Amino acid sequence: MMKLKAIPRWSYKRISNYNLFMKEEDDYDDDDDDNEQNNPATVLKHQKYTTWLYIFLFMVSLYILCYIAIVKPESQTMTKYNITHAIFNQLNREHSDTLSCSCSKVDVPLKAFVSYETIFHPVCNSIFVNQQWIQTLYFENASRYGTGDFRTTAYSQVSQYLLL
Repeated sequence: MMKLKAIPRWSYKRISNYNLFMKEEDDYDDDDDDNEQNNPATVLKHQKYTTWLYIFLFMVSLYILCYIAIVKPESQTMTKYNITHAIFNQLNREHSDTLSCSCSKVDVPLKAFVSYETIFHPVCNSIFVNQQWIQTLYFENASRYGTGDFRTTAYSQVSQYLLL
């Protein structure tokens, strides 16, 4: 069993000698003329430096991802019922990029943004379209005037026109 005092030394030795990029025996090129690249001590040193750089960059990336996950606010869906126009405007100012409204009923009165005024055509306002004038066109014995006379069909024509 390992003594407690030897654990830090053993850990330091394992970490400092850790090599992710160790080549197999047959991976070395014997054809190169550059002895410095084929020197096993130099190759081992480069592999360790590469391993340390890789682990450092991996830890920084992991730290950044954790930081983003912690700092980034979580999305939250809230449903508000029976809101007024003022509340909607306030929510729109505070959350304009994420606010959505799936309103099925409009609580804002229609008169708040729509107004209408009825204007009749002058003919429709004239006395010639009121019920009293139409009654005067009715003749009980209109059939004696003949079919070409306007008085025989005036009442029915004006009545039909007003139904449109």
